[in-house]
Amino acid sequence: MKDGQREQDLAAGGNERRRLRLTDGTIVMVSVAARRYARTPNQCYGYLQFKVHGKTVTKYIGRVTAKDRAESLRIGWELLRSRNLVESFGWSCVER
Repeated sequence: MKDGQREQDLAAGGNERRRLRLTDGTIVMVSVAARRYARTPNQCYGYLQFKVHGKTVTKYIGRVTAKDRAESLRIGWELLRSRNLVESFGWSCVER
């Protein structure tokens, strides 16, 4: 397992919590990206990302500013669930 996968699994609460079912039934593995921009260097923004049919899909989650990257990713996963963002796009979580 790669470090990035391990980092995402830990922040999400497990590998199985990173799976989504899209509206067409496709199941994808998603990640949360934490990004900083030059115009707002003290803020960190979270994005849901995954690849499907050769294209990368990116959706804004919210502000995930924290003291370190691991905490920012954890906040991103928490926001994703607490705000029901997955469901708002018509997708669903696939948990075993």
